[in-house]
Amino acid sequence: MNSVQFESCFKSILKSDFFSDIPTRSINELLNNSALENWPKKTCFISNDNIQNKFHVLISGQIKAYNYDFKNDRRFTLFLLKENDLFDVFSLYKKIEHNIHYEALKDSLILSIPVYKMKQWVLKNPSINTGLMAYTLNRILVLENFINDVVLENTFTRLTKLFLKYLDKSTKKFTMINDLSHDELAQLIGTTRAVLNRHIQVFKDEGIIEVGRNSTQLKDYNKLLSMANSF
Repeated sequence: MNSVQFESCFKSILKSDFFSDIPTRSINELLNNSALENWPKKTCFISNDNIQNKFHVLISGQIKAYNYDFKNDRRFTLFLLKENDLFDVFSLYKKIEHNIHYEALKDSLILSIPVYKMKQWVLKNPSINTGLMAYTLNRILVLENFINDVVLENTFTRLTKLFLKYLDKSTKKFTMINDLSHDELAQLIGTTRAVLNRHIQVFKDEGIIEVGRNSTQLKDYNKLLSMANSF
């Protein structure tokens, strides 16, 4: 990577809580062992060596981590990754085959580090293990909550919770999901597009959201809260 890219990545990483306690010299070392990858929108990695043998930091853009059932052609989104999110953390502990794939939802810039070099860097900077553990536990908690919702809640309730999860309370606008297609939204709550469309229509009829082409905007914050509190 050139000096401009290096400086940009350095500034981005400094904003991450994950690297906040790491000395500057160690971040420089990490970047010197890294490469930048451009993932254009719709770039998809399915069980690829690029994922299993490299550790990644998302510098800019948006990526979804998902499961894919080849037999039934069904996708289920596990996480939406944003700036300074990490993947695949499993690769640092043990090479495990697991059914997780990645797709760029927007043009994305990725910091890519060979796993063996990342492991060496972690040994030199053991304080990073606290952040790794916290990050991993957070992901487990997110999955645990989602499993509870899938088992205990109907799809309409799950969509309401999704809207609340990605709502910026200061601006009263959705973040990360505002420009996703209905297919992508359906995958986030574990349902089909047809079911999601019926739920979306209810929100539209109630004047809670406004939907355009790949665009979902909040119109009435108080109505959304009222609907959520009615469950």
